[in-house]
Amino acid sequence: MGQSEEDAVDLAKAMIQPYTDDEWDDQTLARLSLALPYVPVVDSLIDCFRGSEEHKRQSIAEIVSCIAREHYGSLGAERAQDILESWIANRNEVVRFHSAIGLWVRNRGRAAGVLRKLHASGSSEVQAMVSDLTDEWGLR
Repeated sequence: MGQSEEDAVDLAKAMIQPYTDDEWDDQTLARLSLALPYVPVVDSLIDCFRGSEEHKRQSIAEIVSCIAREHYGSLGAERAQDILESWIANRNEVVRFHSAIGLWVRNRGRAAGVLRKLHASGSSEVQAMVSDLTDEWGLR
């Protein structure tokens, strides 16, 4: 790894640290992550996901999903989609929901199947999220 790559990794980790220390809220982390949708940022979000409580995992999954959609075609979005492929099977329904949204362009069939299952047998909160999404995207 070259010096600039090491610097990028260090910067990404430093950017995520205030969130893990509860100094930043979800919106601040999302705004910064979407402004810097690079592989080291996505990797730092993935690392943060692994060591976080469920509510933070849900927020991180939403942010990674947004990177995958809003920066589709970039290396950071590809890395985001790679991890969403595994998170789509997560036991947390909200994580699965956000993973399906992030994978919609790459793997629409799988994403649609997960969303259908969540709508049919998910919690009332997740069923409402799926209903709102289908209305927003005109999928009905």
